[in-house]
Amino acid sequence: MNFYWHLFDFPLPMNFLQLYFTVLIYQFLGLLVITSMTSLISYYTKSSFTTLSLSLGLFFLPQLMLQVFKEGIINKLLTFCPIANNDIELTLLKLSNSEGFIFSNFYLNYGAIIIVMIMMVIIFNFIIIKKQNVKTTY
Repeated sequence: MNFYWHLFDFPLPMNFLQLYFTVLIYQFLGLLVITSMTSLISYYTKSSFTTLSLSLGLFFLPQLMLQVFKEGIINKLLTFCPIANNDIELTLLKLSNSEGFIFSNFYLNYGAIIIVMIMMVIIFNFIIIKKQNVKTTY
C-alpha cells in the first residue's frame, strides 16, 4: 500500500503501520530530549524568561545550521537534533540512503539516532538529579 499510494517514496518495504510506529517513536524521543534539555536549562538559570529564551535558541539553532551546512559531517550530526524531525519524510530518506548517513543500513542509522537520543535524555536527567543531591531514605 505504501508504494501504491506514493505518499512516501520510501525505499524499504514498510506498511503504513510500521512507518507510523517508526515515526511515533522518533517523535516521542525528540520530545523527551526537548523536555530534558529544557529542565536542565531551567535548573541552571532559575529564571523563566532566561529558560524560555535559551531553550528556544537551542531548539532553533540546529535548523539554522542545517540551512548553512547542507552536507557533510556537521549536517549528519545535526540530524540527531529534535528540530530535524520537522520534515520526517526527508529525515527517513536521509537515513535510508545507501551511500550512508553513518551506516549504509536504515535500521542501523535509526538505531544509532534512537540510542543517542536516549543517552541524551539519561545524561540530562542524571545531571539534574545529581546536582539536587536527592537522597532516598528507607
